Amino acid sequence: NIMRELSSSSSSSSSSSSSSSMVTSHSTSTIPATTSSQQQQQDDASALPDGQQQQPVPVAAENTKHFESHKKWIILDGDIDPLWIESLNSVMDDSKTLTLPNAERIQLTQSMRLLFEIGSLQHATPATVSRAGIIYINPNDIGWSPLAQSWLQSRTHQAERAILDNLFQKYVPSVLEAIKNTPALSHMVPLGPVNMVQTLCYLLEGLLESHCPPDSPKELYELFFNFAGIWAFGGALSGDKIVNEPVPREEFSKFW
Repeated sequence: NIMRELSSSSSSSSSSSSSSSMVTSHSTSTIPATTSSQQQQQDDASALPDGQQQQPVPVAAENTKHFESHKKWIILDGDIDPLWIESLNSVMDDSKTLTLPNAERIQLTQSMRLLFEIGSLQHATPATVSRAGIIYINPNDIGWSPLAQSWLQSRTHQAERAILDNLFQKYVPSVLEAIKNTPALSHMVPLGPVNMVQTLCYLLEGLLESHCPPDSPKELYELFFNFAGIWAFGGALSGDKIVNEPVPREEFSKFW
């Protein structure tokens, strides 16, 4: 699981309360796998190894102890594991206390929040669900278009955005429809429309920056769009021959 701490403020030290002004800004920091303090505790035979939760939670709690108006968000990205989610039930209670395996107790402040980005509630228990506010986002209601439009807005040249927008509308809907309705075009790993379109945007960004100046003709844009699209939509298709079954990559080539 990827754990990130999102901070809406940046302060040098909670002990230096004599400063008359403070600059606030958005900052994102990735919690390292092992910190120096954790390494010292691991070297001590009497101390248990710290879990990943012990790294971001005390930092956020200390930073918000004297600045309650500064929100701290701890984001847990990934599916819920029944082995550790039960340990967080006390955190989501009114007590907001995190108890670690080494018996250390960490008190969360009122301005701290936990956010779980999960794909399903398959392994979540009723005790966990009843303690959390759940927002369900149906991928079919959102679709791939907002992701593509967001990426197009990051392109600085208006003419380039118009060309790429036309290419998205020309290729993406028909390709996604074919993959959805053609059993022979099933991927080796599950891929949703958003995954494939995101890969398409990543490939286009790298190709256009290196080989396609903004004043290039639309034919050159379409050439690179086709290259990126073939790999984004067909890269996860199998090329192996199955008895009495068509080769997925060959079928995809015929379609394209």
